[in-house]
Amino acid sequence: MINKKNRFEPKNIKNALIDFIGNGNLKKGLDNIKAKEAWRKCLGSNISSYTSKVNLRGTILIVNISSAPLKEELNYENKKILNLINTELGEDLISKIIIR
Repeated sequence: MINKKNRFEPKNIKNALIDFIGNGNLKKGLDNIKAKEAWRKCLGSNISSYTSKVNLRGTILIVNISSAPLKEELNYENKKILNLINTELGEDLISKIIIR
């Protein structure tokens, strides 16, 4: 016989939010927002002014830059930028950065 006392055990709010965010597309959307903010914060307003689009697809960060010389310079520093952004995020959320 099934105990009907408490089917739904009470949870603290933190664990309930973690369960809610971890399921579905909500986590992907939040990760995308966090990646965009980390890009802006790590690279500053000057480089952000040349950035037209930042999008996280899986673990790949795709960034569109409007200046060809800046694009080349950022490609040379790709690994350094990757480490900077992952440090800012507090986790290894991004495995690769593609600068277009």
